[in-house]
Amino acid sequence: MAEQKMFPYKFNTIESAMFVEIYLPKKIRYQGVLYKSLRTGFDFKKVKDHLKNPDEFMMIGEFLEDYEVLNELYKSEDSLAIQKRVDDMEETFYGYSMYEVDGVFSIKRGLRNPRPKTKRKG
Repeated sequence: MAEQKMFPYKFNTIESAMFVEIYLPKKIRYQGVLYKSLRTGFDFKKVKDHLKNPDEFMMIGEFLEDYEVLNELYKSEDSLAIQKRVDDMEETFYGYSMYEVDGVFSIKRGLRNPRPKTKRKG
């Protein structure tokens, strides 16, 4: 099977960025945290502060495992290089959408047919 190429979103004008979809069960306990996280994404200073926080480097590196250059940068834990890279970022998050999808999902105790919500950020 041929390797799938990622859709070429732009991180900065000449760089690729990420397109993220998050599938969550449609349960009330997730809604507050999710809404707060999405709203925080509009505060570019908070996003940059998070990306420059050394306590988060390992988790961010794991999240970026499919993005070799950024993954290696965070694995290096080079605070100065990360700070420069983040300071050079341009704002790219302008909104999100929510919709429901139908499907059957495998869990340890059998199959479930919840109605999950999908969050799309770009």
